[in-house]
Amino acid sequence: MFNHKTYLFFFLSGFAGCLLLTPWVRKLALRLNIVDDPGVRKRHEQAMPTLGGLSIFLIFMLLVGSCLVLENRVTVKFLESGQLIVGIVLCGLIALGLGIYDDVKGADAKKKFSVQIVAAIVAFALGFRIEGVSLGPFGSVNMGALSLPVTLLWIVGITNAVNIIDGMDGLAAGVAFLVCVGNFIVSLVLGNVVMSVISAILAGALLGFLRYNFPPAKIFLGNTGSLFLGMVLALVSIISAQKSSTMVMMLIPPAVLGLPILDTSLAIFRRSLLGRPVFVSDKGHIHHALLRLGMNQRRAVMILYGFCLLLLGFATLVVLNKSTQAVVWLGALGLVCLAGMKVLGYLNYEKIRKSLCNRWRFRAKNAFCRYLLLKMSKVQGSDELWELLTQAAKEFEIDNMELSLNGGADDSVLRWTNGVEHEAPSEAQAGEPQFKRFDFPQDIGRLTLHYAGSRDEESELERHQRLEMISHAVEKRLGTILKSNAVRGPAV
Repeated sequence: MFNHKTYLFFFLSGFAGCLLLTPWVRKLALRLNIVDDPGVRKRHEQAMPTLGGLSIFLIFMLLVGSCLVLENRVTVKFLESGQLIVGIVLCGLIALGLGIYDDVKGADAKKKFSVQIVAAIVAFALGFRIEGVSLGPFGSVNMGALSLPVTLLWIVGITNAVNIIDGMDGLAAGVAFLVCVGNFIVSLVLGNVVMSVISAILAGALLGFLRYNFPPAKIFLGNTGSLFLGMVLALVSIISAQKSSTMVMMLIPPAVLGLPILDTSLAIFRRSLLGRPVFVSDKGHIHHALLRLGMNQRRAVMILYGFCLLLLGFATLVVLNKSTQAVVWLGALGLVCLAGMKVLGYLNYEKIRKSLCNRWRFRAKNAFCRYLLLKMSKVQGSDELWELLTQAAKEFEIDNMELSLNGGADDSVLRWTNGVEHEAPSEAQAGEPQFKRFDFPQDIGRLTLHYAGSRDEESELERHQRLEMISHAVEKRLGTILKSNAVRGPAV
């Protein structure tokens, strides 16, 4: 009972702390203008403050540190695993720093993975290792030299899986909360105090944060929160696996983390099928599929919570019934997942066939975009940049384009109209006319585009993503050109 009171203290303290601290973090994010702007892949219509994960991290650190002051059987046993605690705190701090940098300045996939791999190597050095897999009556498999790559793959994979599902109000925070509940149940059975304390603290903090993040959200987790949570959950699940001695217990970490693992696996398959870069965002995630069925955000989130509860129930039943029922429950869960994928359109043969047919076109457009971005990074004048921009407009079937520099009375404006006839979309394919305006910071100017929209969501998203990449390259290069020439306008 005393142990349970200690865990309840951590849970309630985490809940109350995050409930009080999150509004202050929200004000800080707004003051520093660390916000997530609306966009084609976003559900919100106004700038939303991020950095929400900072409140969870601060409460987490405060309560973990309180174990140095509180003296009872739980905290004493918790501090005995000092190396593991240092690993969780240190790697969590690395993930948090990466998330803050990503929220403030933006980090490409190369930077993200480089930092995550470094954090995973640090974790491995501090004892977080997947050294073998138990196969129950069939014995076990020793990873040997594969221990390092398998551990790195698990840590980086789970970290990014949690980050990927953070695409709708309350989703990542709610899923992480349910995962922590599942981990806490498992940890009690295993007698793992480190896992119990960490799970209780995070569960309380996440529940407090959801007060402000549940639809309609007032603040987002941001990459600050999703990367930190993903890192900690990945490390805690390894502790669970290390304490396991049966095949049954080895099923628990993948079960409680089932939704982010499933969504990430589907994303990799889908993007590979379309010939896209695996790490470029799209609107094909499970929560997007639910929204396309006509659900609002609240209902979609609640359905995904229900799926997580189903996984949590599976994990609990496995723990209670041991290996005799594990295979049966695992098979039933697999059938449920297949049925859900069918309903959401992931097993649509015709859609897969169409994607394969369009694969070459997507790859060609991606290659052209990469070539264009490389050329833009090397131009020395605004005239050369404008010429490349008109090439892009022709390739992506833009009807009218306007580049306005430096805003104000002395605007220098370049205008272009597509004189090349392109094939008009059929009535079934034609969408609403599109107007896109990309405002550049620091008084550089803005880029305005008009083009015929398409009802093919994949094609429309592909085009807009490329236009976003090109506009960002134009903004960056124009800033450099105007600064080096000490002028406020193109030479026309």
